Amino acid sequence: MSGFTREAFLPDPDERNPPLHASSTETEASIAREARDIAQRLIAAPALAHDPELPREWIVKDLIPDANLSLLTGEGGVGKSTLATQLAAAMQIDGEWLGMRVTQGGVLFVSTEDERKDIKLSLSAVLKAEDKSVAHCARRS
Repeated sequence: MSGFTREAFLPDPDERNPPLHASSTETEASIAREARDIAQRLIAAPALAHDPELPREWIVKDLIPDANLSLLTGEGGVGKSTLATQLAAAMQIDGEWLGMRVTQGGVLFVSTEDERKDIKLSLSAVLKAEDKSVAHCARRS
């Protein structure tokens, strides 16, 4: 067991710089909320034995979990954006991805490298291979 205590994660009140407009009651309430939040995140392993085993939900079974952050990494130019575009399209058009069923749902596609026109060209090419168009990617409720 490490030597960390819950207090080790709490900020030192002397190092805090509360906003000038905050009263000491507001500041104390904020510190108390932060301490409760941290306490809820610290879990002793034996306590997990009492939790029910909940099934994991998947976007792609046994590969991409739902409701979790997934990271797609690799060298430049190997096809990460293409794979992500294919997966996003499959989630919208009731399709498959790499031969696997995909859970249908909304998609938020964030690209920090490609321009809008390039994303549309890529998406259009992926959808064309499925005999679909961008119009098939209607917003889902």
